[in-house]
Amino acid sequence: MTKDHQGFAAVEEETRLRRVLIGTPALDGRVHAWYADSLSNSIKACAANGIDLQPVILIDESILPMARNELLNIAYVDNYESIIFIDSDQIWDAGALLDIINSQHDVIGLPVVSKTDEPGNFNVKLKGIDHIEKDEQGNIKVDAVGTGFLKLSRKALEALWNSNPTTLFRGKELKLICEYATSYSEFVGEDIYLCTKLKELEFDIWVNPNATCAHIGSKVWMGDFAHFLEFLTTQQPEQIR
Repeated sequence: MTKDHQGFAAVEEETRLRRVLIGTPALDGRVHAWYADSLSNSIKACAANGIDLQPVILIDESILPMARNELLNIAYVDNYESIIFIDSDQIWDAGALLDIINSQHDVIGLPVVSKTDEPGNFNVKLKGIDHIEKDEQGNIKVDAVGTGFLKLSRKALEALWNSNPTTLFRGKELKLICEYATSYSEFVGEDIYLCTKLKELEFDIWVNPNATCAHIGSKVWMGDFAHFLEFLTTQQPEQIR
């Protein structure tokens, strides 16, 4: 390669957009208007920061773990930098999404408030509150977090890909990464079991506590995980969930 060609290649590498996949299962083919608004704001924010944010909304798949596995397959085969699962009934802040994309952590998500009026219900399983480990950005290490809003880096995706079997599903070969689990006494959802697999591969699970996703159902449930965490650590540790 000539010096000029080397220089051109370096410029091309510097200006190449980072590619991130948003993976959304949507059984009935619909997403909420608030999801669409959050996604639109996120695409614009990412474009302004050199990130090609590609949403893939997977429809007509009734088995949720296999919908997630198909999205993981797309992210792996098409060589995306990372995949972020975002459910079709979420509302999120575009700036928080950028923080998640740019985080050095391979597995990091946002807390999602549950569809209940009972306070303190989020899709986060804490390791404990006696000593909460934080990084310099204020992210906290947790035991597990749901896939309502969860990033897997390329490194995490490849580790999962190489450590899980291939299965034939609806005429397609997919990696069986997301799956339900049972231990007779307890049913484990595909999101918690995914975190278990990641921890077995020596990945830590992180959460940004300062931006909580709202949850859309018969109404919009809003939450503030950071406030809840402060309450737990200062007043009512026995109420940890």
